[in-house]
Amino acid sequence: MKTLQEAQEILKKYYTAQQQVVNESGVKMEMLWVSRKYAHSQDVFKISQYLIENDEVLKKFDDKYKLYGQISALLHDIGRAYEVGDMKEKVKPHGHYGADIILKQVEKEDNPFILIPVKYHGDLEAEENARKELEEIDNLSDEEKEMVIMLLKL
Repeated sequence: MKTLQEAQEILKKYYTAQQQVVNESGVKMEMLWVSRKYAHSQDVFKISQYLIENDEVLKKFDDKYKLYGQISALLHDIGRAYEVGDMKEKVKPHGHYGADIILKQVEKEDNPFILIPVKYHGDLEAEENARKELEEIDNLSDEEKEMVIMLLKL
């Protein structure tokens, strides 16, 4: 994924598909859930943009890392699109489902700067778990691994 536009399209694709499913089911709470989670993802993205432009540390990042931060913020809850109906229990934890199933397997995303922040956001042991996964990635420098951790905290 190279642009915010691509990330927006992916987010919209998954939430639109789930919105159709819940609309057909007629379960009003699930209809509201899906639409609210889509709006929440957009809100988190806007907050990330503000932070990246205004935080003393984040605004010094290279543009590519700023982009990765924005993309991961936008897609952080893509797995939540499926927390309805029969799928509700199958997608937990939703960060793992979003990163490992939707983004990595289906969308063929392989960028750890996007996948790891999506996967571990909201995880009580996020940094520890992310660091364990990063240990297994040989093609990132120590500085790049620390950048992934910074993006996870965004």
